[in-house]
Amino acid sequence: MSETKTARPAMSAYLDALGHTLQLGNATEPSYYPHLQAFLEALAPGITATTNPKRIACGAPDVAISRSNGHGPVTSGYIEAKERYGRSTSAATKSATNG
Repeated sequence: MSETKTARPAMSAYLDALGHTLQLGNATEPSYYPHLQAFLEALAPGITATTNPKRIACGAPDVAISRSNGHGPVTSGYIEAKERYGRSTSAATKSATNG
């Protein structure tokens, strides 16, 4: 199966889940972490996305990405999620690039 055929259903499910949680009207940023976790794990089989992992030297990441190497899990990256409701992508990009 091509990457596009794998990514589209995962993205659709992710956006549907985000929309449902947003409509509840009482969600906070961590309310969306399980949706991100499911999306990442569907998009890249073999990885584990751990929400709210333990603190590391630079702070408390929202998600840790790891993969087993045969000797145990190896963390390959971290994700810091941010709420951007009601903001356009261009506004979020401008904000991120300007600090």
